[in-house]
Amino acid sequence: DRKAGRKATQQATVAKKANVETEFYWGARARAMAVGGRRAQTPAEVLQAEKVLFASHSGVAGINFGQYDAIPVECKGPGAAAVAPLQSFTVLEGKLPAFVFHNLQQMKYASPTPIQRYSIPCALGIGLDAPVDIMACAQTGSGK
Repeated sequence: DRKAGRKATQQATVAKKANVETEFYWGARARAMAVGGRRAQTPAEVLQAEKVLFASHSGVAGINFGQYDAIPVECKGPGAAAVAPLQSFTVLEGKLPAFVFHNLQQMKYASPTPIQRYSIPCALGIGLDAPVDIMACAQTGSGK
């Protein structure tokens, strides 16, 4: 099936790009350390720093998550009806680079905002044949 082949190719390309970006980050960090940057932390030190940094973060900052379903969202364009809204960030595990998913967990984000609920599935191609371009508009502070 041609669609399945294109989808597999797209997924492989996305995975390859994520790996390249991850390698670039760690390479840049190693180069910075080599020229006198901060001392590299051990994994145990990183975990301890994360615990301190995120200890008091609740994942909520003045947002009434109970009102999200009342916010109107308009989706237009070819295939817009096929986009299923993202109900939880947990379904993104394995679809995002591991460090990005880890950061979502550390920030204790559970419920996507309305703009995230509809744009993330489009951008990642969740439930679609492939990712699609989007143009979105939302209030400042909405999680774009």
